[in-house]
Amino acid sequence: MKSKQPNKNGAAPKKRMPKWKRRPEDYSPDELVRLQFPTRDDVDEAVGVVWGGKLTGMPFELGPDGWSLIVPKVSIPFFAEAGIHFAERPAT
Repeated sequence: MKSKQPNKNGAAPKKRMPKWKRRPEDYSPDELVRLQFPTRDDVDEAVGVVWGGKLTGMPFELGPDGWSLIVPKVSIPFFAEAGIHFAERPAT
């Protein structure tokens, strides 16, 4: 397995975007997580990352409480990198 080499300019290698499945139902329960947001602003920022940001095209569901998103677990670092506050909960 080839290790990631830093770029010539010394920058860290870029993260690869995961290949998304079409719908949340296509993921197993173990592959999903519910992100619970403390404020409406955090919910809005998270939806913005999905609808027009780095995670465009990622399948998600709005939680029944309106304060959470059910997303693939592999997306968690992208929300954290965006500075969005959330708590991880089981998707079920």
